[in-house]
Amino acid sequence: MRDWKKVVINPSVAILKAMEILDQEALQVALVVDNNMHLLGIITDGDIRRGVLKRVDLSEPVSRVMNPTPFFATYDQSKAQILAKMRDFSLSHMPILDNKGKLIGLESLNDLLHQKRYDNWVVLMAGGLGTRLRPLTENCPKPLLKIGKKNILEMIVENFVMHGFYNFFISTNYKAEMIQEYFCDGSKWNANIHYLTELTALGTAG
Repeated sequence: MRDWKKVVINPSVAILKAMEILDQEALQVALVVDNNMHLLGIITDGDIRRGVLKRVDLSEPVSRVMNPTPFFATYDQSKAQILAKMRDFSLSHMPILDNKGKLIGLESLNDLLHQKRYDNWVVLMAGGLGTRLRPLTENCPKPLLKIGKKNILEMIVENFVMHGFYNFFISTNYKAEMIQEYFCDGSKWNANIHYLTELTALGTAG
């Protein structure tokens, strides 16, 4: 990625100047911050276009047209989590903030997706009964139990994909149909997922 610091601007910068920065740096986004690097908003070509349609003059400050409530990620989130969030909300860029709300980086969807990929097969064991987690697993297999907004197996798949692995075998038995219905062929995660379904439980690793 190009140097994200080159698209950091002050809210008083003229809209026309912001357009020049967007054109020169080709990151498709500019990051508006205060003097202490706290993120105030972002601005894209679309924001400027909407401003022009509202008859906002290009000599006015970018604060007139910026998006003041952009999506952002925090320093402690993994790239897999950031990528998943960007996919969920159809975002091309994600500002990264520290624990004090200061801008410390910028992730690009293009950079996250175009990384080295490995052909190795990854085998994930997801056929257990989850007896120690009952009653939570009475109607849901353990791999589909959620931690926050995502289930356990989804987070594992996302982390492997984030590190370049995309071929998966998922070993299933207990409530296998729920797992297969959720992940299907894996295309939602930019992966290829196949299933090893045990008709009877064969124990750890089958």
